[in-house]
Amino acid sequence: MPDLVANIPRRRGNRNKPNVHFIRISHIRTNCACVWRINEPRTLSSCVFFVISEAKWRQQALPAYRPLLTARCAIPITFVVGAVFICIGVILYLAATASKEVVIDYTNCTTVSESLNASSSFKSKQCLYNITLEEYFAGSVMFQYGLDRFYQNSRMYIKSRNDVQLFGDVNATSDCEPFAVQNVNGHLLAIVPCGTIANSMFNDTFALYYLPPNGEQRVLVPFSSENVIWAGERQRKFRNPPFDPAKNQTLCDAFVGTVKPPNWAHPICELGKNDPFADQDPGIGVGLENIDFIVWMKPAALPKFRKNYRT
Repeated sequence: MPDLVANIPRRRGNRNKPNVHFIRISHIRTNCACVWRINEPRTLSSCVFFVISEAKWRQQALPAYRPLLTARCAIPITFVVGAVFICIGVILYLAATASKEVVIDYTNCTTVSESLNASSSFKSKQCLYNITLEEYFAGSVMFQYGLDRFYQNSRMYIKSRNDVQLFGDVNATSDCEPFAVQNVNGHLLAIVPCGTIANSMFNDTFALYYLPPNGEQRVLVPFSSENVIWAGERQRKFRNPPFDPAKNQTLCDAFVGTVKPPNWAHPICELGKNDPFADQDPGIGVGLENIDFIVWMKPAALPKFRKNYRT
């Protein structure tokens, strides 16, 4: 009878010699993987034991409920959920319509017909408007500014910033192109704050005065930074670089070796110092912790938006 088995050489050289035997022993609770080499004592000391969890979560044996959706049960659920959301929508709509607001469009603030007193210079323009409240405003009043046709939701615009720099590392300028660094006398200096968002910061300032009906001197209405930004937002995302006042260092010393954005009139260390309520309200902040800067660094989703200014 012909030999159907392959002819295996009796003498095995290094090429045909197996190096490792692998044996697996399975049990309900453990698995043992043993690796034995030829001509070595075969003991369980070289075995590695793996504990298998029998938890239902690990074995995917949790109880499950698979409802069969029919028209009889789906239609009532749809109507109930719809009625709940309709009620919520009506409540929100009534609350929105009940809110009172006065809108002043000062786009053409140099037009005499729209401004009581408009003066302009090479760097700034100042406009005065009369605001007459037709009804009483009770409680806290939010002062906001709005922009139209300003696309903060552009992908390239949103990406042009560095959150590490905003948290105090002034040399971090990645992802800030084209406003990352500036060549000054042959040296590349970091722009702080860097990026397109910071370079296009809205820098209009507002002041509200009360005019007594008897013609007395006007009174400056105090502004507050309360509820303008979320609680803890400044501590988590915005921080000035460290400096030591005991060594007569100022905030501007912490930004030495950096330059301001091209469209800014003043460096970042002076941002917020000229606010009339900066001494009374520490929440306004200066530098990278300035509240107006923090509000602007949150991009709006739509081209027509409003941002909080003061309360």
